[in-house]
Amino acid sequence: MIQAMPLNWGNYDDYFCGDKTRSQKPINEIKKRMLESGTAELLELDPHWQETTWGACSEPGCYGVTVIRIGSEVRHKWNLEGGRATGLKIFHLEGFGGRKAKDLVEFHLNLRSHYPGLPNAQVQEVIGGGRLGFKLPDENQERYFLVQDWIDGVTWNDLVRGQSVSVKDAEMLVNSLFGGIIIPLWSRGVMWWDVRGDNYCVRPRADGLEVVMIDTDSLEPYHKEIIETPSDFTKRDLKKLTALRRLKTMIKDLSANVLRGAGAKRKDQQTEACMGPFFAHLSKPGLVDQGQAQDLLDDMLMSLKNLWSR
Repeated sequence: MIQAMPLNWGNYDDYFCGDKTRSQKPINEIKKRMLESGTAELLELDPHWQETTWGACSEPGCYGVTVIRIGSEVRHKWNLEGGRATGLKIFHLEGFGGRKAKDLVEFHLNLRSHYPGLPNAQVQEVIGGGRLGFKLPDENQERYFLVQDWIDGVTWNDLVRGQSVSVKDAEMLVNSLFGGIIIPLWSRGVMWWDVRGDNYCVRPRADGLEVVMIDTDSLEPYHKEIIETPSDFTKRDLKKLTALRRLKTMIKDLSANVLRGAGAKRKDQQTEACMGPFFAHLSKPGLVDQGQAQDLLDDMLMSLKNLWSR
């Protein structure tokens, strides 16, 4: 292997610092050094980066032990156009993430392209994956990895819980989430149940804010139904209500941010009323009617805007 190239482990280490209740255990320093040198070789990094910090490691997730952010200035095998950063996701070897790793890599590399409505500019792109090509110390098999575009920004949850959101920005977020992701994909039969604020990133655009789906592993569970039997919605309809409950929570959290102050319970009920017709349409079995859904979204946005502007 080539000489180890340093990674910034600050965010990863901070996740475990002082918290002894984490179900996951941090990888040790020996494995970190092996990951540095092994992933540098995997990426075929330009030799210019051998003497500097070329990536930063995220905290672990459900599926991945970490995602390494690689800036657009770093030259490597999977550079993206347009000055976009790259994320190298290293899967867990054990547990739920380890059991799903092979299926997820297979899905992203060979099946995802068959989904109607993809690619979508507001859904994180996957551009490569496979096995690492090396084993970490004391591990009996190679880990799987994915290469994806890195979405810079903050999660929906971090945004609505951490700062004040204006009426204009809130309207833009709701329209971007539903008009750019949910309606276009659900109207094509591409549905998923794991809809949470942590799975959506808010990034700045020239004309405001845009929502991007960053947990694209959640697209995998219904791939057989979507690709092989697209008219059979048995599994998708079964979990749709779970998705809708979580989408409602996202909108309620956003609305509570805009409507800071007294009367939280009453305002929550008013937000629920604004969402009623639109969510009732989304909850119908089978395909979502794109035109009708867009009209109902416009109505919901008008009602929410009136509520937020009082």
